[in-house]
This record gives sequence, C-alpha cells and structure tokens, in this order.
Amino acid sequence: MLLSLKTCWLFTVALSLWLPQIADAQAERKAGDTAWYRDGRRLKSREKATGYRLPSVQTDSGYRTADYYINGRLKLLSYTSQPNRIADSGYYTSYDSFGRKTSEGCHDFGNLSGRWYYYYQGFLQQEGTFKHGDRSGLWRQYYAGSNSLYRKGSYFLGGSEGAFRTYYRNGKLKRLEYYDGGKLLKGGTCFDSLGHPVKYTPFIIDPVYSGDIHKFVDRLYKKGRRRGDLSCEYTWFRFTIRRDGSTGELESGSPDSTNEAYIKKIVSRMGAWKPMIVDGHPVTSLANCMFCVWCEGARIDIKFSPLEDITLQL
Repeated sequence: MLLSLKTCWLFTVALSLWLPQIADAQAERKAGDTAWYRDGRRLKSREKATGYRLPSVQTDSGYRTADYYINGRLKLLSYTSQPNRIADSGYYTSYDSFGRKTSEGCHDFGNLSGRWYYYYQGFLQQEGTFKHGDRSGLWRQYYAGSNSLYRKGSYFLGGSEGAFRTYYRNGKLKRLEYYDGGKLLKGGTCFDSLGHPVKYTPFIIDPVYSGDIHKFVDRLYKKGRRRGDLSCEYTWFRFTIRRDGSTGELESGSPDSTNEAYIKKIVSRMGAWKPMIVDGHPVTSLANCMFCVWCEGARIDIKFSPLEDITLQL
C-alpha cells in the first residue's frame, strides 16, 4: 500500500508540473514568432528542429523566456532583467524531455552564481554554491535515485579544500581524504561497509599513458620541424579517454592554429591509456591539453576531468 501511495503521489506531482508547462506553451505561442533550434543553432523552419523558443514575456520583475522540446515539454525556463538572455543575469531552471527538473540556479553575466541544485530522474543529485563561476564552500553529492549522501567536501576558488568524505549507502564512512589548493595530501584512509580499515586508494586516479607522453610528443615534434610544418605557438585542444583506454572525439580550442594537423597526428597515434578510476571504477574522462611549441622543443600539459557520474555505476 505504501508503494502504491508513493507512486500516486509522484504521478500527481508530475502532472501538476506538466500541465501548466503545456498551458504556458499554448498561451505564449500567440505572443509572437517562434524560434526553432537544433543543437543550439537557429533554423528557419520547424522541419529539422529538435526544440523551440518562445518570445520573452515581461513580468513585474523582468522577463521570462521559455525553451521547449519539440514534444511541447518545457526544456529551460529563465527569469532575467532583459529579454535577451545572452550575457545576462537571472534564475534558470532546466528539465529533461520527460518534464523532470535537471538543474536550477542563478547566472551572473555568464558565470554560475549562488546556490545550485542538480537532479537525476527527479532526485536531488548534487548541491552547492558557486562564486564567480567557481565552486565555493560545502558541496554534497547523493547516490543516484535516492536521498543517501555519497560524498561531501568544500571548495575554494574551484579547487578541493580540506576534508572530503565518501559514504556507503548504509551511511558508513567509506573514504576520508584531505586536499590543499586542489592537491590531494597524504594520509587518506578507507573503510569497509562495516567500518573496518582497509587498504587506501584515492577517490580519483588520473589516466596514465602507456609510455612516456613527453618523449612521444618530442619524437613527433622533431619530424615536424624537419619538414617545416610546425610553428612556435600555444595551442589548446581536448580529447576523450574511454573506459577501455582508447582515445577519441578530438576538439580543438585553437581552430586557426597552424599546428592543427600535427595535433590530430598526436592524438591518432597515441597508444592505449589506463583509464581514469573514480571510487574504484573506470570512467570516461576528458583530457584538456595545452601544447606549446618553441624553437628547440615541444611540450604538452594535460589536466583530466571525469565525464561520467560515478553514482550511476554504484
């Protein structure tokens, strides 16, 4: 009976959210021209669109703008001081195609600001504060689809700071680590689900290249310099490292770089990596790279970040 009542309650809440969204969509369609979009690009017609934006509506406190999926469900709702949301401040709430909230919080002229909440399938997944676009203060993360705390810790200027604790679903402490300026300090501890100490492993283990990445880059650099197809400059690019250690999805942050072909060669000729490990599980990660070429050599600096939410694997 309890499950039945809970299911009924969730359906009632979902219905109460969904019906006003459809009503808003129908009312606002009459207010002006609809803008059609696909992958963030504006289209001339609905034919290939995956979503649309209705004209902004003036309210007592500013302007309300709504984006919808092509099925008519609300995708993004924003309240801003100007009708054009670009480089503006305001409160944003986003939804998935089933009408479930995925995130909400304030933008401050392009930066995330204040308290933000992230959801997965209607459940709170992460919450914390941003300051000038960086994480700041205490953040909490929860097991997917539950209210059970998974991890908590504080940030300063976007970097991890102080104690970070990871928990089992039963509430027992799983891992305790300490950070200073975003760097992991020695002295971490791990426990089993009954609270007994076990061998320590870091929460995040960055991907590891199978060889010497700097020698590999230098070897290709020497060939490039001999052919005269490399110029002295900084180039930014990124690529993914999958769970099996293979690379893919190269994206250049410097599309006009004369070293573009060389960068593609670097990534395509890379051997296998050991993938990123988060809480004992391999995950797909993103490698953000800065490639520097000067008259006597080349160097690549890489920072890694996970692309998957580990709680979906637990």
